[in-house]
Amino acid sequence: MTTAKGGTRYYITKNNLEKYDDLLTEMPSGFEIVETPEEGRVIFRKIKPEKITEEERLIVEDGIRELSALNDFIVYIDDKLLTVYYSQFNYIQGVEENISAEKAAEMWDDHMYRWKRYSEGFYFRLVDEKKTYF
Repeated sequence: MTTAKGGTRYYITKNNLEKYDDLLTEMPSGFEIVETPEEGRVIFRKIKPEKITEEERLIVEDGIRELSALNDFIVYIDDKLLTVYYSQFNYIQGVEENISAEKAAEMWDDHMYRWKRYSEGFYFRLVDEKKTYF
């Protein structure tokens, strides 16, 4: 679809494909598809230059895996934030212990992924890009 300023607006759909005559067959240069952790919503967006590296994300992920009780979580990069999202399949101190994501998948098969949700737990904010201080 052409915008008022002459740009192109893209939409993602999985229904009624036959009503569209201009479907993309390949990813346009400079764009990416991203899934948001909270809702599992799929976003088609321009690629943003990341201020946080994949290596830094993995350091946080490894630290959480080694030093916390979280076992079903996502570490998500968005601009200057490394946000840790956790699912309902974790034991958070003071809350009754939940079953693991693996056990839920065993019990409910792929149906579990329809109602699995992630909540924002905490984040690390990049405050100095040159020195990479969080």
